[in-house]
Amino acid sequence: MPSMPPPISDYERQETYRHKRGCLITLGLWILSLVWIFGFSRQPGVEEGAWKWLTMLAWVLLIFVVPSLGFLQGIELKHYLDWKNERTAGSWFFRTLIWLGCWLLALVSGFVGAFMSAATLKASGGSNAPSWMESAGMWGFGLGFLVLAVILLWLPFRRLSTPTEAEEQALENLRAEQLAQPDFDVIEQQTGKKVPEDYRNLFRPGSIWMDRSWTLYPRGLEDDETVHEFTRLMPAGASALRKHPAQTGEWVCFAEGDETEFWFQLGAEDPAVFECLGDAGSPSLVQISPHLSEFLAWPREES
Repeated sequence: MPSMPPPISDYERQETYRHKRGCLITLGLWILSLVWIFGFSRQPGVEEGAWKWLTMLAWVLLIFVVPSLGFLQGIELKHYLDWKNERTAGSWFFRTLIWLGCWLLALVSGFVGAFMSAATLKASGGSNAPSWMESAGMWGFGLGFLVLAVILLWLPFRRLSTPTEAEEQALENLRAEQLAQPDFDVIEQQTGKKVPEDYRNLFRPGSIWMDRSWTLYPRGLEDDETVHEFTRLMPAGASALRKHPAQTGEWVCFAEGDETEFWFQLGAEDPAVFECLGDAGSPSLVQISPHLSEFLAWPREES
């Protein structure tokens, strides 16, 4: 079912800032590991005892732990960077960190895959050759790490978010124009049936349905077990027309809900309202109100 993408929320912005902090923290740990390994660990007396274990820990952080943590933070951040599609110094800085984390992990993954593959090949030609099941398992793991390395090398250059912020804004602007200029004539011309008056009223100036989201309570505000989310009004025009593979007649989608759409069938002055669930190929229609006027009169709270 067609859907307009919502703008980024405050929560998503906070998550973006958190991922940026995570990338900076992991970068700091990686630099500290480098400084320790190639600086302090080479000082006299630091190569023995507890210092030796600390150096080993720094190697583990440098090679695997920090790149892995940075990758997990960076891959979430990349969704935002691709959506924002900016060409600023800050954007390129974080993209470079993501590239560095992906390529470091690719290096580790490629090394592990090559080592396992080489070890399996060498063992297969010896006197104590493993069984075919053991060989198949080792080859599978080795090739799996090699494939992962290729994916990690390619990942920094792949877009993870479509559309971009500018494209979403263009869609929102188009939707606002369509809401302000409903095209009832197109619906009536294509179907040969008049649209209900209550449907027209949804688009009149000052309508509470034009730019707000509502939580509807069919059984009253005190009963929150049965509710319907009216996310936003859909533009009136050819794009609002729907066909159902198992139902006859002409249908109009007048609103979006929480992963649902609200439909009514043309032909009646006050038609019943149906909630459409599922994908466009096999949608499921459930009647939730016998009349559109009743649906619009349900108790509600702005959401």
